[in-house]
Amino acid sequence: MLNSLKKTLSSNFFILYALLFLIAVVNVSWMSDDALITLRHVLNFLNGYGPVFNVGERVQAFTHPLWFLLIAFFSIFCNYIFAVFILSFSLSFFTIYLLFKFLKSTHSADTGFIYFLFFIIIILSKAFMDFSASGLENPLSHLLLIQFFVLYFDILKSSGENLLKRLFLLFLLSSLIYLTRMDHVLIVFPSLLHIIVFLYKKNFNLITIAKLLIAPIFLVLLWHSFSLLYYGFFFPNTAYAKLGTGILSEDYLVQGFTYFFYTLRSDPITILAIVLSIFSVLDKKDNFFPSLGVFFYCIYIIKIGGDFMVGRFFSSPFIISLLLLSRLDFAQKQNLLFNKVGLLVVLFCSSVFTFEKNIINSEEYLRLEGNYFYKGIADERAFYSYRGMTFFSLFVNDSQMNKLLTFADNWKYDPRNFNIKSFEAIGLVSIVYGPSTYILDKVALSDPLLSKMPSIAHKNFRIGHFYRSMPDGYLSSLKNNQNLITDSRIHIFYNKILNVVRNDVFDLNRVRDIIFLNLNPLLDYNFDELKVNGENYKISVPNGSLWYDERCIIFNDEQKIIFNYEHPISFTKIELSLDDNDFYYVFIDEDKYLLHPKFTNGIRSRLLNFGKNYSNISKIEIRGTGGDNFNSICSIIYD
Repeated sequence: MLNSLKKTLSSNFFILYALLFLIAVVNVSWMSDDALITLRHVLNFLNGYGPVFNVGERVQAFTHPLWFLLIAFFSIFCNYIFAVFILSFSLSFFTIYLLFKFLKSTHSADTGFIYFLFFIIIILSKAFMDFSASGLENPLSHLLLIQFFVLYFDILKSSGENLLKRLFLLFLLSSLIYLTRMDHVLIVFPSLLHIIVFLYKKNFNLITIAKLLIAPIFLVLLWHSFSLLYYGFFFPNTAYAKLGTGILSEDYLVQGFTYFFYTLRSDPITILAIVLSIFSVLDKKDNFFPSLGVFFYCIYIIKIGGDFMVGRFFSSPFIISLLLLSRLDFAQKQNLLFNKVGLLVVLFCSSVFTFEKNIINSEEYLRLEGNYFYKGIADERAFYSYRGMTFFSLFVNDSQMNKLLTFADNWKYDPRNFNIKSFEAIGLVSIVYGPSTYILDKVALSDPLLSKMPSIAHKNFRIGHFYRSMPDGYLSSLKNNQNLITDSRIHIFYNKILNVVRNDVFDLNRVRDIIFLNLNPLLDYNFDELKVNGENYKISVPNGSLWYDERCIIFNDEQKIIFNYEHPISFTKIELSLDDNDFYYVFIDEDKYLLHPKFTNGIRSRLLNFGKNYSNISKIEIRGTGGDNFNSICSIIYD
């Protein structure tokens, strides 16, 4: 048995490197908060509440249908947390297995050094290592993309036996890539187009090509048809929450370049490998279309402002880049750029100063926020690993990860325990609080109404975290399961939302609103002035509450909040509950008052004693200024 294993490893040396890589991945594996958003859908789905985030509200707050379905399937046979890690480890292993197998087929000689070179590059890539087992869809994307391009090059160099089967598999893989992460279609699209043209030149008739495309297109349409029928929208709710913000495209570009350069600074080997792969067409002409796909995807990353997780979006183009670089002739001496010694030196030098914090994540590095947070971009693995959200923490009693295992055993919705909680990071808390708690997401990833409204974060925004102002009456609407929004235009729009996400799936009246909302998904509304009923904000919110507490109105410096009073009020002083890291102007009649913060955490009450009597006041106006442009007011209490 042992001799047989040794023989297998000696003849297939790439298996050993894949196993070493697996050990490294297990060592750095962790669970991201976004992954737990998907897992709440999984738990609801498996317990009969549907693939939803909040029970009774059909909203898709995940972006990866195939990844969701795989986790749900494996969670039938084992605990949902273990299902995620088992899938991630397995898919990551086979990704490297395929890459090194491709290396072997490409380089018949000198494979020992090539294996070592690429293994080191992989291990030093923070983006690839961090997201090979984070609970997110990256490992599935990595495997499908590698398999796609291995097959792509195989079809180009041989056109004989089983060609139709390989073509069918290639097109099928493209649809699975799309269903894993829709924007990854940009990476494979140029190569797909090239294959279709290639087949046409090989005298394949258009009918044959069309037949090959039927099944993949059917899979994609099947999902979107389900999404449209069940959720009421063609795309996931997260797409509207992240892109329908009202933020200028040039501001997205600035943030996108920031994301690129911060990744370059903290993870140079990943960006360098991607850049080298794009230029690999100078030596390998048939790398052109895959390289073009990598280039398109990098431009797309910059255009959408990147991500808040450093390196996440670069992990897929990185692994494809390694495949393209593996096709180069490393024995060629004419081009120093691709000489194996020169390449090794450049890659090593680029990573020597970042190895400890990227791979080991020392305690000192994790403890200091400045090391893992920069202009809205975070080293998420460092943040969550330091807080115990790792694979190995599963085996530590009373750790947060260990506790997560038990929530699947008693996942039961009880309407008697219904309550509402508001959070910024909704993944972990949504599991901890269970299905009976409605999680109100102020950044709107899971909220069907707020995701359709403009963001208040026009200046110092963070990608993926776009706060929305909550319409007056929205919280009451959620508590009472009916539309109590006071603004007439938002009220009408929310009626359509409610009809789509809460009424019977097969209600014919729902079809009209589905069509309307997909043609007009974003609420066209000027939020410079928010009018609310002042009588609804007379209860003080405790000091220290979260600044985005569900009872509070959040707004930016350009907005003004007007508290209207149907019956005029009189007072000599008022107490306001406000976010305590901002200045506020209070306008009453013709008078203006400035409130100074004490810069404590969260909500803090501030007293305005006027020394005179205001009578017959029908409105009080509030404006924020001089802070972080994220303001919040929760109550105005008058004597």
